Amino acid sequence: MRVTFIVDNLGPYHIARLFELSKYCDLYVIELFASSSEYAWKPAAQVPFRCSTVSQSHGHSPSISSKLLTLLSDARPDVVFIPGWSSPLSIHGLIWCRRNLTPAVVLSDSQESDFPRNRLKEYLKKIIIRNFSGALVAGGPHERYLNRLGMSSDYIRRGYDVVDNKYFDGGAVNAREHASELRSALGLPDKYFMTCSRFVEKKNLSFLIDEYSAYSREMDEKHPRRVPWDLVIVGDGELRNKLVNKISEYGLRDRVHLLGFRQYEALPAIYGLSKTFILASLVEQWGLVVNEAMASGLPVLVSRRCGCAEDLVVEGENGWIFDPTIVGSLAGRLVAQTLLNDDMLNRMGERSRTRIEAHSLSTFAASALEVSEACLNRTRSGATLLDCVVLPALRKVRERP
Repeated sequence: MRVTFIVDNLGPYHIARLFELSKYCDLYVIELFASSSEYAWKPAAQVPFRCSTVSQSHGHSPSISSKLLTLLSDARPDVVFIPGWSSPLSIHGLIWCRRNLTPAVVLSDSQESDFPRNRLKEYLKKIIIRNFSGALVAGGPHERYLNRLGMSSDYIRRGYDVVDNKYFDGGAVNAREHASELRSALGLPDKYFMTCSRFVEKKNLSFLIDEYSAYSREMDEKHPRRVPWDLVIVGDGELRNKLVNKISEYGLRDRVHLLGFRQYEALPAIYGLSKTFILASLVEQWGLVVNEAMASGLPVLVSRRCGCAEDLVVEGENGWIFDPTIVGSLAGRLVAQTLLNDDMLNRMGERSRTRIEAHSLSTFAASALEVSEACLNRTRSGATLLDCVVLPALRKVRERP
C-alpha cells in the first residue's frame, strides 16, 4: 500500500511514529515546513523513511501550495493522511484527494470542549469532514467530536497521539540507576513534582504556581515533619518573566526550578527522577507529555480539560484528574500525593507504565493501516456542487494574511 503522510513539521514524536509505520507499507512523508513555529526542536539530521520538505519557512504562498500538489501527484498514493482541517494547505491536500479519487484520512486530536463552538463554523466543518474518507484520532473525546460532525466510527481509528514508550521507559530506568550524578548534572532537587510545557496562557502555569504555593504553606503548617517536594518546570516562552516574578513574590525561588526548554534527549532523565507529573492546562487537545510521564513510570495529576485524561488516567490507580479552574483543587492533591509512601507511589507508577502500553508506536501503525484499509474499501460518492464551491472558498479565506 502506498501511504502518504502530510505533517506540519517533523518533530521527534512524528519520526518515531512514522518509522514504525514505514515497516508495514510504502510510506512517503511530506513535511510542510522545515521548522516548528511552537517548538525549538533540533532539525533531524536524517529520517529513516522517504521524505520531502515543502518549505524552509512558514507561510502559505502559491509556490508552496503548488509544490505540495506536485509532490502528491508524483507520489501517486493509495491513501493520504492530512493534519487537521483548519490550514489552507490541509484544504489543498483534501481538494487534491477529491479530484484524484484518493481516500483522505484526517489526523485529529480536536475535542468538542476545546473552545466555545460557533454554529456556522461547525456547519462548515461538517462540509469539510464529509470529504474525508476516514480519521485517525487521539482518543474517545476526539472520536465523539468527529461523530458529531458527521463521520461514522466505522471509518475512525484511535491511536494518533502516542510516543516512543520504550525510549522513555529505558531512559527513566537508566536515570534512577545513576540518580546521584544525574541530579547534580541536571540541577535537580532530591524529590520533586514536574511539569513540561510551553509558557503560554493555556498551559495554566500561573495557576500551577498558585496551587504549589498553597501546597507548600499547608505542608509547612500541618505536616512540619515532612519536607515538601520541589516543583520542576521544563519549558520556556513568552510568560517566563511573569512566572519568575510570581515565584519571587511567593518566596519560592528555592523550591520552584525553571529548567528552560530541553531537547528530547534530556527528557527521560528528568521524568525518571521525578516523583509525580502534573499537567494543569486549560486547553489541551491531548497532552503527549502525559504519555511520556506514564511511560517513565510516574503517577500523573491531569487537568480535566486535557484530551488524554479520559483515556489515560484511572483515578486512584495511576493518578488523579482535577479541575484547573477551582482554587485548591490541585493543592490538596499535591499534599495527598506527598504523604503517600514510596511503595504506593511505585505501584501507581507501574500502573501508568502498564496502561500506556495500549498507546504505543505499534498501536499507531496498526490503527493507520486499519483506517487505510477501511477507507480503500469504502464506496465514496463524488463531490457535491456545494463541496466544489465551499472547499476552494475556505482555502482562499484561510490563505489571506
